[in-house]
Amino acid sequence: MEKLHPPGERREANRRKVTVVVTLPKELPRSFDGDVSLNGASFVTSLPIPGTSLALSFRVPTQSAPIVVQGWIIGRRPDADRTRVVVAFTNLDDDARLAIADWVGDASA
Repeated sequence: MEKLHPPGERREANRRKVTVVVTLPKELPRSFDGDVSLNGASFVTSLPIPGTSLALSFRVPTQSAPIVVQGWIIGRRPDADRTRVVVAFTNLDDDARLAIADWVGDASA
């Protein structure tokens, strides 16, 4: 399994590329290129992402419906002329956790 890490990052969790749909309070959902692991997700944007919490949704091949989860923004890092936003999941249910673990190849679920 390829581990996707921006240069200089030390994340150890298996990650997979994904389109992340981000919904901020009082705003319409927007799609971004990103990646997902068992513990969280990250995405790259040229837009300002205010606040500390948001809703995310994304699809994994083993699920018919998208996984929808709340998350806390735990980091913002420059990524070329954009910003990588790093999010930790706060309410991932067991079925979603198992689906992600199966997809990214993480046996720790």
